Amino acid sequence: MEGLFLFGFCDEEGKLPPTYVDPLNITAMACPALPLCPLTITEAERGIPDLLKRFRSVFEKVGLPYNESIVVRVTGCPNGCARL
Repeated sequence: MEGLFLFGFCDEEGKLPPTYVDPLNITAMACPALPLCPLTITEAERGIPDLLKRFRSVFEKVGLPYNESIVVRVTGCPNGCARL
């Protein structure tokens, strides 16, 4: 199994330590939307990072712990392809 390599953020083995991954990012999913799907009416993949930042700021405001997470699914049309 190959790892994900991000330069400047990795340990000496070139792997991202799991403590840097927000739990919201782990449980979030977006459908491919534009330009791959002809049914889409919005861009789900490009919108989900901003949504997750907003969710995280609300979590911090209300005092929820950092390791607390919710499942976020964003779709670009009524078909709901991100609902797995």
